[in-house]
Amino acid sequence: MAIRFNRVNTGGGCSRCEAASVSGRTLLQSLARRSSGPETVAMHDAPTTLHGPDIRVTIITPRLRLEPLDARHAEPLFDGLRDPAVNEWISVTVSPDVAHLQARWARVARCPLVDVDVLDFGWAVQRIADGAWIGKLNAEVTARGVASNVGYLFVPAHWGRGYASEAVIALSAHLRRHGVLEQHATVTVGNAASCRVLERAGFVRDRVIAGNDTLRGVLVDDIAYVRR
Repeated sequence: MAIRFNRVNTGGGCSRCEAASVSGRTLLQSLARRSSGPETVAMHDAPTTLHGPDIRVTIITPRLRLEPLDARHAEPLFDGLRDPAVNEWISVTVSPDVAHLQARWARVARCPLVDVDVLDFGWAVQRIADGAWIGKLNAEVTARGVASNVGYLFVPAHWGRGYASEAVIALSAHLRRHGVLEQHATVTVGNAASCRVLERAGFVRDRVIAGNDTLRGVLVDDIAYVRR
């Protein structure tokens, strides 16, 4: 999913994200130039050899904390991610209750990170200022170091403040820093907000994939994005 900016395949899929505010765009420009702390992803860091356990770590940005996803994140995010607006551009099934979502995200946390062909990662996104949990990210990475799917979804109450862009920029840089130089995402045609998020993070449009997904019983086209 990215949000059906991509399909998030680890507990709810992707969703449409917010466009960054003017202040958010200013912050995002600074993110691309510098690191802001010992745990913050530095956008210019050179990539290293792919190693799964090194990727599943907490990532810090000026406003956000991206924490490896597990069952305890289900309760604080459950209600916000059930908002109908989240599902406007995604085709995945929404968890019916907290227990179901806890089980899904617990499986994500237990996914093996060595000796597998595909590594599944997830992060819960927390706003540092007040501790609020505002969204999630995911990345599906092949053992050869290609992110075949990068995804995200954010609680609609927090759209429009640049959080999605800030988080995706940090995640993309984190992946590159650990050797994942080729990264892919898909966006349903018409989901302009998610297109902007990806483009701010350095993704470029590759092609349109006709009939790549089904939303509410109707075939839809996807825009394929790539960052190399």
